[in-house]
Amino acid sequence: MWRIGQLARMSGVSERTLRHYDKIGLLLPASVDRTTGYRWYGVTELSRLERIRGLQRLGLPLRTIADLLDAPETHLHQALTDLVTTLRHDLATLTATIAQAEDHLSIPMSILPQQTVVGPRRLHTRHLT
Repeated sequence: MWRIGQLARMSGVSERTLRHYDKIGLLLPASVDRTTGYRWYGVTELSRLERIRGLQRLGLPLRTIADLLDAPETHLHQALTDLVTTLRHDLATLTATIAQAEDHLSIPMSILPQQTVVGPRRLHTRHLT
């Protein structure tokens, strides 16, 4: 069993973050000393913390992580499958954007105007009689 500071150092997570996780019910300590108020964490909590951090690195918000960790494994699997689909779509969009940027890089700057002035246009009205 480890106190909150020990778990924080081992996992690279701040004590403040661990307290926040406790407050929102995401990572509860294995026990809390009634006299001192010290939070004690075990291997189970360390494992859950590592899973939380891994899901955060994937971009999932804490609320979603909390729901998924307490749901059946099939829900987590489906959420990750959906995330992979979204990431692949985003990757395709970024790849297309990179290709467009590379196309612009291939145009020699010498054929572009040296100075371009953009300003409001004045519309001329004609009266037909």
